[in-house]
Amino acid sequence: MKLALSSRFMRTMSKLPSNRRDAAKDSLKKFIADPKLPGLNFEPVRNATGFFTIRANAGDRIVLEKSEGGYAVVDIGSHDIYRKLNRR
Repeated sequence: MKLALSSRFMRTMSKLPSNRRDAAKDSLKKFIADPKLPGLNFEPVRNATGFFTIRANAGDRIVLEKSEGGYAVVDIGSHDIYRKLNRR
């Protein structure tokens, strides 16, 4: 599977503490290896067609957008991130 990292995701990641960045990187590696791993909690975002999330840690979610041949990693943040997506 192919993942493309958006500039928004990279900017947000750079502002996170190292432990949260490491958790996000680990989750993305696991997602590439097996998107169906139960711990990732891969699921569609309600009211935001084409968007999905995976769990980075207890408080952060990584937002993915389905693209041709894989996913674009578009953002990371707390559960508040869902509100941003539902405004699109």
